[in-house]
Amino acid sequence: MGNKNTIIENMNITLKVYIVDETYGKSTEIDEKESSKKFKRDLEKEFSVASKETNIMPSADLPAFVTALESVSEYWPSLLALFFSAKRIRDNFEIWRQVAKKIRRFFTRPGVFLNREAAGVLAIHAVLDDFNELPNKMECIHYYWIHQWGEKKEDISDQSGIHPGPDDPHIGVAIHVFRIKVDHLEYEVTVDQKSVSLKRL
Repeated sequence: MGNKNTIIENMNITLKVYIVDETYGKSTEIDEKESSKKFKRDLEKEFSVASKETNIMPSADLPAFVTALESVSEYWPSLLALFFSAKRIRDNFEIWRQVAKKIRRFFTRPGVFLNREAAGVLAIHAVLDDFNELPNKMECIHYYWIHQWGEKKEDISDQSGIHPGPDDPHIGVAIHVFRIKVDHLEYEVTVDQKSVSLKRL
C-alpha cells in the first residue's frame, strides 16, 4: 500500500479546470480588479468550488481562475495514477464517465481549459463511447502536448512514453494528444479546450 501511495504523491494527478476571467480588458484598471473579484465569487457560487487566480498564456496575459476537482471515490486517485503510469486498467470503467460529467458542467462558460489529467478523462470517455461496450483492459501508451501556435519547442510528439502536461503559463496554448489502447484497438485522441477529436489507428 505504501508503494501505491508513493506513486500517487509523486505524480500530478489532480484534475484542474481553468476558466478565463471574462472581465479582463473590459474596464479601467480599478474597476477591473473589483470586476474580477466579483467574477471569481460568482464562479465559486455557481459551481460550489474554491478557485485561485493564475495566468495561462506564455509571454502575455490571459488571467484565469483554476479549480481542482475533488476525488469522486477513495480509489479514484489510484486509478488515475495507473493510467498516467502506462499501467493497464481492467475495471471501474464507468467512473470515467461520471468524472467526465463533472468536468463538462464547467463547459457552460466560454473560455475553459483543462490540465493533462482532466483532458485524459475526456479522452477516455470518448474512447469508451466509440468502443460501445466495456473493454477488458485499457492503457495509455503515449501522451504529449503540442503548442497550438506551432512552436516546436513544446512539441514532443516524436518521442515515446507519457510526458508531463503543460504548466499553468502554457495551459492556454496547449493541445493534449493521447494514444490509448483498448483491447484490440488503438486510438489517438486530441483534446483542445472543450473539443475532443478521436480516430482509430
